[in-house]
Amino acid sequence: MAEFKLKYVLIFNSIIAFANGLGILIVPAIIGQQMGFSVAGDETTMIRFFATVIFGMGILMLGIRNEPHSYMRQVILLVLIWDFTVMAIIFVVLCDLTNFIVWFNIILNIILVIVYGYFFIKNRGK
Repeated sequence: MAEFKLKYVLIFNSIIAFANGLGILIVPAIIGQQMGFSVAGDETTMIRFFATVIFGMGILMLGIRNEPHSYMRQVILLVLIWDFTVMAIIFVVLCDLTNFIVWFNIILNIILVIVYGYFFIKNRGK
């Protein structure tokens, strides 16, 4: 049976982060409309800032994918757990919960929190 490796989770997550971040940066109004919130005025700037954070997380995840276990990688895993928890809360609070895309994002964020939590706990004592 294949071993569940952090490297593959980071690659998968960075691809999703790049796609989401780039999509929100280019067309924030369409993405906002699909998720059930309006993007008018200053909200466009706010959502583009949020997209740059997502894109930056993708760069971070792609950068640490081949790194050996270290204290700093544990800190990055803790930051990813925090980020995905906050993003799930933001989706619950700000978005239309009758929308499938919103629920997909919430569930994906919760799954990523669990997966990164697993790797954080698994590698904690090493």
